[in-house]
Amino acid sequence: MKTLRIPHLNGIVTIKCGENIVGEELKKLSLDHSLLIITDETIANLYAHTISDIPTIIVPEGEKAKDIETYSMVIQEMLKRQVDKNVVLIALGGGSISDLTGFVANSYKRGLRFVNVPTTLLSQIDASIGGKNALNIQSLKNQIGTIYQPKEIIIDSSFLKTLPQKQFNSGMAEAIKYALLFDEALLEKIENQTFNQNDLIFRCVELKAQISSYDEFDSHKRKVLNFGHTVGHVLESLSKFTLTHGEAIAWGMLWEINSSLRPRLKKVLSKYSLLPDISFTLEEILSQIKSDKKIESENITLAKIPKVGKYELVKQTIETWQKELAHEHLW
Repeated sequence: MKTLRIPHLNGIVTIKCGENIVGEELKKLSLDHSLLIITDETIANLYAHTISDIPTIIVPEGEKAKDIETYSMVIQEMLKRQVDKNVVLIALGGGSISDLTGFVANSYKRGLRFVNVPTTLLSQIDASIGGKNALNIQSLKNQIGTIYQPKEIIIDSSFLKTLPQKQFNSGMAEAIKYALLFDEALLEKIENQTFNQNDLIFRCVELKAQISSYDEFDSHKRKVLNFGHTVGHVLESLSKFTLTHGEAIAWGMLWEINSSLRPRLKKVLSKYSLLPDISFTLEEILSQIKSDKKIESENITLAKIPKVGKYELVKQTIETWQKELAHEHLW
């Protein structure tokens, strides 16, 4: 098992990475705290043997877990069970579960401790790290949220044995993003499919944790991690979340990338089946971009990648960027 201890404003977040570690780690936590798991039905059924002795709340799968109605149901259930401040919430699932649980933990009785136990590649290398959590509203993604750090993150790669290939590929979109921004050697391994899975996970965790710690509240440097996500979140919403997060972000990266790097990026994304056909109009996409939460006074800060492993942050007006997107329209 590999361990990272990442400093944040309100304390240290411990990240543990390994294989077949979650059962033992939950046992350790239960020695000092009462636990309450928030998960979905599929995960609960797959891992019933691991969580059978821990109280559990089951929520809808996927983005429906992030509805305000689901949030309200969880809060009401916790009140019914008389959950107090000694309880540690366990987010057992993918990115939607960690988003919901983090938001619940932050808001219930003005703050409970919580632990992320991510079960998808996407949540292991991205969503579970950095403290961002959010709910969706009116089909718009992540419009309500906070930054609230977990007490601990337990990343167990054995969960990936039951992960469908489509969802594994979705996580690879985020790995490709990290490689484009920070690590050309990693990109080459992904392109050639020569990476070790556990090494890939740990490298991505290191990169996300480091930049999130440096800029915890997303005021400057962390914004580089939004590469591909402005267009990508719009595509997720327009598709009513039939596109996976990775597929939407893949198209977003392809649209936002420097045109000289686009052929290389398209090739690697296609290798992981991340570019399904889409047919949204340019007008639909540009109109929804105006709702993006990153917009400040009609400006947006964007990540530009002049070459692999190098990036710069550039502030542009929405009007200027929309004209650029129209020029680069890809379908």
